[in-house]
Amino acid sequence: MVWGNDANPDALPLDLIAACAAAGIKPYRMRRYLDRPAVIAHLRAEHRKFREVVCCGNAAALGKVRDTSENGMAIVASVRALDGMQTEEAGHADAPTPGISIRLVQINAIQPQHEQITIDAKADEP
Repeated sequence: MVWGNDANPDALPLDLIAACAAAGIKPYRMRRYLDRPAVIAHLRAEHRKFREVVCCGNAAALGKVRDTSENGMAIVASVRALDGMQTEEAGHADAPTPGISIRLVQINAIQPQHEQITIDAKADEP
């Protein structure tokens, strides 16, 4: 996977045609390889890695919003998000939080049982 052009300061991933040109592969050949399970698994792993890299800046961005925003709601939301990140890192993500939980449970109505009727075949004979 080609992460990006070194001359580009953002180093964004390249599209398929530009990545093929950088790797020296024809696009039709690359499209053939994209159907292989091993290639798909590799691309998914690289995509997970890319998301992790992008998310590394979330704490800094939230801190900037908290420190410089004029909007009070944005400040409160960023503080809550930062607290949530800290709780997850401390391993208390499953800890109960204050509040009320409402569970809607559907109870099936009890069906009335019918009286069983038994028919004796010999009762009709004289």
